[in-house]
Amino acid sequence: MRLPLALVAFAGACITNDAFTISDAEYDDIAISVATTLRTDDNGGELGALADGRALLAGTTPAGFTLDGDMYVGTRGDVEYRYSIACVDASLAPLASCGPGTASATFSVGWAGVLDVEYEAEVLGRTGVWTFRDVGTPGATVTGTAATEYITEYESPVRGLTTSYEVVHTAQYLDLQLVEGQPYPSAGQIRYEVEAERTRDRENNRDTRDFEMPVVVQLTGGPTVVLELDDEGEGDGPRRTYELDIVTGALVLTSGIVDES
Repeated sequence: MRLPLALVAFAGACITNDAFTISDAEYDDIAISVATTLRTDDNGGELGALADGRALLAGTTPAGFTLDGDMYVGTRGDVEYRYSIACVDASLAPLASCGPGTASATFSVGWAGVLDVEYEAEVLGRTGVWTFRDVGTPGATVTGTAATEYITEYESPVRGLTTSYEVVHTAQYLDLQLVEGQPYPSAGQIRYEVEAERTRDRENNRDTRDFEMPVVVQLTGGPTVVLELDDEGEGDGPRRTYELDIVTGALVLTSGIVDES
């Protein structure tokens, strides 16, 4: 099973990655993998961790977390999240604790476990470091990098087909804008480089191949974010565009390349 995914019909594109065509289903699978990295139904993922970071900046421990040494540890579903944060004041002097005097902070984020999604998915490991700046203003800016590795498996009993992925995301966070009192980033991008090994098992056949996919996530401040997928990364516009509803998890294909050959 998959996340809620309503697909608008578009003709297939003649697109290659290492001399083979990227299928519509594979585009959908990569979009789903990024969507589940961004958010889960139990308020986890990237956006949940951003919200936890904002709480820690204010000196508040997120609900369900406890301090273990210098790490904040908590679980959402079957995923364990581990955070550490170091805050400094406007003169860059380290603070004993985060709170009203914080001007900027370094936030280390990691998690691992089974995701709360409608198919088998397990995060093998996620690590990243974000920098919060301009914390004392009405908003804050977030930059940083991260890497996530996980496996997924979809089953289709009717077709006698099992599709599994081993996926690695590397990500850059480009000037995410956090506005006080607003639950979602009001602007900025997350740029993912997705490397995937896809395996399909039938009763007497196994098909495995590797491919890469740049994905740009555009954050707009509302409950919808835009995912732009372009397997060639030529900068001529995305090959597929999806919209993700942060609240419900619904993922909708909104545009694609029409085959004119």
